[in-house]
Amino acid sequence: MTMWDANSSYNGLQIQVNRRYTRGFQYGVAYTYSKTMDYGKDDDSSDVSLGRPYKAFNYGPADFDQKHIFTVNYIWDLPNLSPHWNNRVVRAVFDHWQVSGTTSAASGKPKTFGTGTALNWTFAGTASATNITDFTGGDINARPVVICDPNRRPGTFAPDGSPYLIDTSCFAKPGTPGAIGNLQRNLIRLPAIFNTDLAFFKNIPLGEKRAIQLRWETYNLFNHTNYTDINGAMTFDATGKQTSTTFGTARTARSPRVMQASLRINF
Repeated sequence: MTMWDANSSYNGLQIQVNRRYTRGFQYGVAYTYSKTMDYGKDDDSSDVSLGRPYKAFNYGPADFDQKHIFTVNYIWDLPNLSPHWNNRVVRAVFDHWQVSGTTSAASGKPKTFGTGTALNWTFAGTASATNITDFTGGDINARPVVICDPNRRPGTFAPDGSPYLIDTSCFAKPGTPGAIGNLQRNLIRLPAIFNTDLAFFKNIPLGEKRAIQLRWETYNLFNHTNYTDINGAMTFDATGKQTSTTFGTARTARSPRVMQASLRINF
């Protein structure tokens, strides 16, 4: 029996500190410590396993759950040098500069894998079968058996040099056809995100109502690698050994450092 009902919960501590624009400087600091639990996406049931113990297999961290989110933003009008060296060159080159930026650090989001056709289960004496629990024509697959904490970073690398982002040794296949495994939904965590954007502005006043602004903006200033997805396709042989060398490696990442220059006219 399928019942179209569920529930979700959010608990969080939110702290925010702001300094209004005073004496050419403003900043904001925000921190959130939270936890969100649900049964699946509110607009999609693709990550919900039916035909299984419903709560044990589906209730867990929400897809967008992030335990820690910390963000700082700021704008600073750099002091003019013309009061100390009052000449045309100093005013033109060293006056009216601004610096602004944001720095964010956040815990990784959850990820579910090991369901559906991503798994190939092979048992001794049988051909390779994708759905070892498919006895009635359905397409519901088993989940792996978790034997340790997979969120530990093992510090090892795949043959192509890619780092393993999770401990791939923590997964085993169910022992017999019909076993359903025990991997909790969204147990796996993607790596944390760290990003800094920084911009320099040079303002050139043209009277009281117009100005030209030269902008140099840098995104992901420190060129930090922020992984956004993990390869979750695992394959087991007849002995129970996981044979995929790409399982547990990164699939996608955010953009590397990007810089741009622009000219803006304010009027």
